[in-house]
Amino acid sequence: GAAEIAVLSGLYARADADGVCADLVQDELAAELGKSRPWLSAVLTKLQTPDVALVEAHRKRGFRGMVYALVDAQGSGLETPSLRTLPVIPPTDESAG
Repeated sequence: GAAEIAVLSGLYARADADGVCADLVQDELAAELGKSRPWLSAVLTKLQTPDVALVEAHRKRGFRGMVYALVDAQGSGLETPSLRTLPVIPPTDESAG
C-alpha cells in the first residue's frame, strides 16, 4: 500500500550502495514522512514479516538506532554483498547466429 511505499522510499533515500540504512532513528524518519513514530514502527514491522520480507532490522553495537537493510528480490539483505561487487559476465553472441 501507500504506507509501505512511503517507508520504503524513505529507507531507500537513506540507504548506502548495499541497501543498508545504518543509524536510522525512527522519530527522524517518521517526522520526514509527516507521521508518528508508532505509525512508522507498525509499517516497518509489516515490511519485515515473512510474507512481505522487504526489510531486515538488526541491532548493531555503536549505532543509536536500528540498522535496516532493504532486501532484494532474492531475499538477501545484509549478509549478501552488493551486486556492484560481483563480476560482470558479458552476454554471449549466440543470438547473432
